[in-house]
Amino acid sequence: MPLETRPSKDEFFVQVALACASRSTCLRRRYGAVLVDQQGTIVATGYNGAPPKMAHCTDIGACPRDKVGAGIGERAELCKGVHAEQNALIQAGKTARGCTMYVAGEDVAHGKPAQPLPCFICTKMLMSAGVPWVVVRDIDGRIRSIGVVDLYQHYLALYRGAPVA
Repeated sequence: MPLETRPSKDEFFVQVALACASRSTCLRRRYGAVLVDQQGTIVATGYNGAPPKMAHCTDIGACPRDKVGAGIGERAELCKGVHAEQNALIQAGKTARGCTMYVAGEDVAHGKPAQPLPCFICTKMLMSAGVPWVVVRDIDGRIRSIGVVDLYQHYLALYRGAPVA
């Protein structure tokens, strides 16, 4: 492979996150997450799906949230899935501290990139685990790095009704 076509580190790990997303059992969106330490070693991976030994939405052929017409971010209590970020953090345990989280996803129905930002709960978990950065593939395909504390502040402002930059 010529050197000029070699993906950047961020591009590479986003592609790994997309590969993880292919294991998702969600009928709406597939997400993958990869925790990478400061030396560039993969510490843990995760994808969204039901907890172990539970029926997945792909197994039963239905999404409980679709049944009630819930939109994005609505009726999360009905979702059977554990988020990709959460699964990666569970796998990593204390080794997550200081790692960077790479997150990428796709909309199942359209095959296009899905909203990449970790939800507020995942953001708080990332903060608690000591993960300082999240690298995401935006819906336009661009890759960007976001400080987890900045993402937390973004959600606080959003929930307070303040303008969000």
